[in-house]
Amino acid sequence: MKYSVRYAKHSDIEALEQLFQQLADTHYELRPDIFNKIAVYDREGVSHLLQEENRHVLVAVDEQDCVAGFVSCKVDVTNKSGRYPARFLKISNICTGKAFRKQGIGQLLLNESRNIAHEVGAIRIELNVFANNQSALDFYTQQGMTAQSLNMELPL
Repeated sequence: MKYSVRYAKHSDIEALEQLFQQLADTHYELRPDIFNKIAVYDREGVSHLLQEENRHVLVAVDEQDCVAGFVSCKVDVTNKSGRYPARFLKISNICTGKAFRKQGIGQLLLNESRNIAHEVGAIRIELNVFANNQSALDFYTQQGMTAQSLNMELPL
C-alpha cells in the first residue's frame, strides 16, 4: 500500500487521539512505575496541539486518507549558558499505528520532519526515547540518529 504525509487536519483528531492512547499504553508497558494508561492528549488536547505556534503535526495516510501514523514536532532554540545558540527541531511524539508497522511509515514521517528541519534552518533533530524501548532505538539508529546524552536515574 502507498502512504503519503500531510499536515494533520481537524478531521484527524479522532485518529490522533487513538494513536496518543496507543503511545500511553506503550509508555505504561515500558515504565509502569512512571506512566499510567491515560493518554497525554484527549480530543481537546489534540485540537489545541494542532493550533500551537511553531508546532508541526503531520500524519501518514493511506490512499483512502486513513491515518496510519503521526509525528508532532516543534522548532526550538538552545539558549543555555555555555552552549552556542542553535535552532533545532524537537520531535515530541512519533507513532505508527500497530496495524501499520513495518511498512516504512516511521521513515516517511521522520523524512518529512527532516524536510521541515531544513526549511526552518535547524541544525539537528532531537527526540527522547526510553532506554528499554529497543525497537524504537533500533529504528532511530537505522535512520542515522545517535545518542546525544543519557538521562540516568537511581530508583529509591
